[in-house]
Amino acid sequence: MVSEGAHARYPELHVSVRSPRPIAVVAAVRDELRRAGVRHADVARFTQQALTHPENIRHVLAVAGDWVGAVDAPVAGRVRERQVPRASDRA
Repeated sequence: MVSEGAHARYPELHVSVRSPRPIAVVAAVRDELRRAGVRHADVARFTQQALTHPENIRHVLAVAGDWVGAVDAPVAGRVRERQVPRASDRA
């Protein structure tokens, strides 16, 4: 599944994950944010937002889309291209 953040905080950052587990997506986004030199407080804020529903891959991908330009991750064992609404759009 590809989640694209049209209004992401860091649109230049892209993350690709092989695991369908939400925690793997969170870890990959955290690593990419750190590599880009994002402040520790912002990395912690992303983590807190993403882990409000740690078992829900769609929630994690939506939050990730608020932070990075694109996240490519398999869902249910296969990769599907579909835009996921950003967490801020669901409020």
